[in-house]
Amino acid sequence: MSTAPITCIINGQAYKLSADDSLAVQQMPVADRQQLLALLELVQRCDQQSKAAVQQAVQAASAQADGASIKVKPERLGSGDIDALMARLIQEEQQHKKPVLTKARVLRNTLLLMAAIVLLVLIF
Repeated sequence: MSTAPITCIINGQAYKLSADDSLAVQQMPVADRQQLLALLELVQRCDQQSKAAVQQAVQAASAQADGASIKVKPERLGSGDIDALMARLIQEEQQHKKPVLTKARVLRNTLLLMAAIVLLVLIF
């Protein structure tokens, strides 16, 4: 499986790097390669910190759930619920949406138009 190349600009120089292509990394100047390594190490540290924060939040939530029951105000139940908001927006959009023409509806409109034309021909 090949990966798509990533274009990086380091010190004004553009490099197309891919996990499958080691030649492009070897052709980089040492200073640019060191800056890229420092940046990637920073990304890795941030990723580890975010994973640790998520794990701490999960542990804290499980400890709270085990220790005490969560009290929710009944008047606030669902007020911030994103799913409920999304469902309401979809419902409003469907109310303002024109109905789709079905075969029966097209046939009815065609027959009404033909009847109107025949009626006009008979009158004039």
